[in-house]
Amino acid sequence: MQVWIDENDSILPAISDDIDYDNIPDVKTEREKQLRKEWDNVNDYDLVYANNKGLTKGIGRFVFYTPVHGIISNGFDAEKSHFGIDIICKKDETIKSTLDGRVIFSEWTYQGGYVITVQHDDDLVSIYKHNARLLKKQGDIVKAGDPIAIVGNTGKLTSGLHLHFELWYKNSAVNPSDFISFN
Repeated sequence: MQVWIDENDSILPAISDDIDYDNIPDVKTEREKQLRKEWDNVNDYDLVYANNKGLTKGIGRFVFYTPVHGIISNGFDAEKSHFGIDIICKKDETIKSTLDGRVIFSEWTYQGGYVITVQHDDDLVSIYKHNARLLKKQGDIVKAGDPIAIVGNTGKLTSGLHLHFELWYKNSAVNPSDFISFN
């Protein structure tokens, strides 16, 4: 495995140049299929249904839309200041909003490249970094599943085509893999 060192002298895995992005499988897990089947005939904000399922408290009450399907190349590790996950996916893959919300940031940053940030209900924020192109601008209202960006390899802290995805709940980073299946 190749590695590279960032400006904080942290060792980060490099994403290999020989990945065949066009042949990454688009697989949905059984759990995701079950959730989609359950929610097909239910309003997204049907709190009676959510209450019966015990999902009305905390971050666990949200039903997240998967922003992209792919392979997690680098997991969540708060001790190493990696507050999200890196997902390798197909070239030109459309990134979708994980929940309804409002775009609060949609700009270029030196480290993250093209970054888009969405504010959701209950002090929940989703962040999508290293995009090739942004499809929404600050102030736009988005629904879960709306296209918001195209996967890319922009910014200083990237070593290959991927999405760096973060979830922040009440000002604390949470592991997106605890709530969303990406493969």
